[in-house]
Amino acid sequence: MSFVLFAGCQYFGILIGDKRVLDSNGKILDENMNKVRKINNNLIIGAGGDEALITLIYNKLFDYQTNNMLSIEQCIDIIKAIHSQNFEKKAVANLGICEKSNIIKFCLISIDGENIAFDQKSYGTNEEYTFAYIASGSKNLDTTFFDLFKKSGRIFSISNIKSVFYQTLKSKIKEDITINDRFSYEILVRSDIYDERKDKLKTNGTTENANQIYVHPQLFT
Repeated sequence: MSFVLFAGCQYFGILIGDKRVLDSNGKILDENMNKVRKINNNLIIGAGGDEALITLIYNKLFDYQTNNMLSIEQCIDIIKAIHSQNFEKKAVANLGICEKSNIIKFCLISIDGENIAFDQKSYGTNEEYTFAYIASGSKNLDTTFFDLFKKSGRIFSISNIKSVFYQTLKSKIKEDITINDRFSYEILVRSDIYDERKDKLKTNGTTENANQIYVHPQLFT
């Protein structure tokens, strides 16, 4: 299991994930794995699930000859092609890709064997913001995270999201051995409109669920 989160709005997109990796028997393989990465200056990705399938996808997406030119649509086409060739392995994985162009875009890709689903969103106004859980740990850390987010004042900012993510890890590491309290992140910022003062969006109690996308895959490493 892992805890990997996307948060996005008109001003920015952030992918953030814990850093522990386990094998299928629960043995710790790595305490310092970056589960989110930058594809190029306009694209970031986070993933969890079947290691072999994710490795296939990443090897293509991070090909040094092509990745600087990739768009989110091209990434989706690459993932579709790889999945169509390998679905018989019954792999389970989730990937989240964020793109910065004239707007912030995000696509959540869920793979379960021969099935693949895409949930794509563009952030056109500052009324829209989303939490998407690419992986939520073995103890449903999405619920813990959002409870702590509400206690923080529902301030949708880069600094607050990082702080609440860390608080979630710290509060659950004794219960959920699949995570540690280390994390890595990548951020894309709309530099043409970004302003720290605008990077503090509050729901004022009107959007209790904060437009969350819940994902509960069967297997994460």
